[in-house]
Amino acid sequence: MSISADGFDLDAIRRINNTVVNDDGTVKSFKEQLLEYEYGYYNATLPFIVLPTSAPLLQSGAQDYPITMAPGTLTKLMHKHGIYPRDIAELPKLIQDSNVLMLDSYTYPRGGLCMYLDERGSNDIPLFAAFHLDRMAALTSINEFMSIYERANIEYTISKTWEKGLNLYPNGKTESWLKSLGLQLPDNLASFLTGGYRSVSKDAQVPTEHIIPDAQQPDKTPEPSYSLRSESATSRDASQALNDGVSEGQEHTRGVR
Repeated sequence: MSISADGFDLDAIRRINNTVVNDDGTVKSFKEQLLEYEYGYYNATLPFIVLPTSAPLLQSGAQDYPITMAPGTLTKLMHKHGIYPRDIAELPKLIQDSNVLMLDSYTYPRGGLCMYLDERGSNDIPLFAAFHLDRMAALTSINEFMSIYERANIEYTISKTWEKGLNLYPNGKTESWLKSLGLQLPDNLASFLTGGYRSVSKDAQVPTEHIIPDAQQPDKTPEPSYSLRSESATSRDASQALNDGVSEGQEHTRGVR
């Protein structure tokens, strides 16, 4: 196995797409690959390497495989979802730095993972990324990026994931993000999502490992469960509109702002 200076498996990346590995053993950035594609130098039968490792996904239990994207997905993002190439080029940064909550997928239960991002699209709706984990490309294991789009029915999506007994993976940004949206979630779910846990599930044993080391001090009196619903009339109206106006699986697909 050939390991790069950055710690990822060059042999695996070469098997997936040998054109992205430079002579010095470095891997072309996702932006470089997109530029080659735009100017016609890229072999469009081979997947893009979004990231050489799956570090942003490991909290969910994902294996540390390269994150790839099919050229067909790029076409779908540009022509169906209306996302500009310059915005798609920021994908690695988005999934590394803007993850506010990951969720197991209830529409693709066998290896589907979703991620809400602390970024909004052109309609001022939070962005939602989707991945299919543990797939194969050129006899090599990968985690595949599938899509990114605006998804407005946040309260419904989070609550349904919880009610189905699937896992949610909060992090240090989750609490402030949820409060900024003024959502109304079940008190037990709200407490778990803001309690510093690495993963929570309705049907699993309450986790004990925290993502925030001092999230629960032994001598600290636990705070009561609470709703993250905003007290402002504007937030209440917005939350009600989400519940009443958005059906399951509805996607609002526009360019990343």
